[in-house]
Amino acid sequence: MRDYVLLPPGSLIGIAGLCWAIAYAKFPTGEKELKNIDCIRCKRTLSHDPANESFSFCTPLTSSDRNELDGLWASGKLPQLCYPMTPDDIAKFMGAFRKRPSSKKWEPVFLDAEEINERKAKQIALAGAHTDAVLRGFESGEIIFVDANNIPLKNLFGNPLMSREQAVAYLNRCGLAWRDEDEQPIKSESEASRGKGGDFKQSGTSRGAVRRKLALGQEAELVAYFLDLKRRKVPRHAQQTAKKFGISDSYARRLVREHMARPASPFPTAK
Repeated sequence: MRDYVLLPPGSLIGIAGLCWAIAYAKFPTGEKELKNIDCIRCKRTLSHDPANESFSFCTPLTSSDRNELDGLWASGKLPQLCYPMTPDDIAKFMGAFRKRPSSKKWEPVFLDAEEINERKAKQIALAGAHTDAVLRGFESGEIIFVDANNIPLKNLFGNPLMSREQAVAYLNRCGLAWRDEDEQPIKSESEASRGKGGDFKQSGTSRGAVRRKLALGQEAELVAYFLDLKRRKVPRHAQQTAKKFGISDSYARRLVREHMARPASPFPTAK
């Protein structure tokens, strides 16, 4: 399972978009392709006779287990997994897995259709619980909903949306780490305050997992550069813009979206 919420794109996020993103992160069922570690449900710790399941028990993978598996996949010592796996896929994986020095300590329990169906039910329940919590936040004034034009709403008529900053603040209050598409995971505010390793940015004051902020005036320069490349149909213009300004391509695209969404000023600029 992912240990972070993948936020939908855009400066405004719907209630369902946020709450289902949380549910998908906690109980993935293939909304995004399930590969490698996501294909392993848990581990069966072996004792006495490894061939006799009555002498074994199942527990979640530890961070040490995950790091070990990631290292074996990265070095090519384990075949890649992609759900759904065939019996042959599993047999090949287990053949390689049992060659590792600690193979007698535990074995993986693989994701199957029964687990997927259980997760779907849990997704519905979790998304509903977060929807209720978000609506309570609106009633208390903690969360402000807006319409597509960023005008604050007084009721829930129409299609209520929340700003990306409000969505991130909600995830922080829930202690949930998050990331944008094409970004590295960042820690939730509560994790960051506990200092659990890693050089991560606190999400409460960021627009994403951004490793570098642009200097004053550079955003407008970036947007102009991006649009010029796009107008000239230069391939991979987002990636080229990101490389020039030393940021991620996801962040570059977001800055352009936000710039284009801003209303034009009715006052002429000084020349």
